[in-house]
Amino acid sequence: MIRAARLRLTASYAAIVLAILLILGSAAYLTMRATLLAAIDRDVRLVVEGAADNDGSSREESDLQRIVRRDHPAVFVLVVATDGRVVSNASGVDAHELQELVGRGALDAALSGRAELRTVDVDDRPYRTYAAPKLHDGRVSGVIIGGRSLSAYERDLRLLLTVLGATG
Repeated sequence: MIRAARLRLTASYAAIVLAILLILGSAAYLTMRATLLAAIDRDVRLVVEGAADNDGSSREESDLQRIVRRDHPAVFVLVVATDGRVVSNASGVDAHELQELVGRGALDAALSGRAELRTVDVDDRPYRTYAAPKLHDGRVSGVIIGGRSLSAYERDLRLLLTVLGATG
């Protein structure tokens, strides 16, 4: 009788510890996922917003290249005219990937004056992109698009899941 009670008590303690570990692990995973994605979003937005001067005029191509390569090497920047033609490709984004990275919906939203943040897949690789209208004299004169690969983000989340699985 005492042995059966001891087994039930041990099993209930083990279940409680497992539940606590699952809750803490889930909280750690969700917090890290949100924090990493927020940092990526912040970097992409900073680059896009820094790609235009206060008056809305576009920076020179060499300025864009310097900003991107020095301050945010993982972020690409494109400036697109209202007709969809690429005016500046400071990061040297491959033309094949360009259409998929930009996405017609994001381009249309930015041309209508709304900035849009989205995740897109190009050849099974995820990217976080931010498209914002480029204003000149209060009118949309083009779109500035910035983006970053989510490969490192996904690798970090897989690593966290591996660690949590191995320790839990």
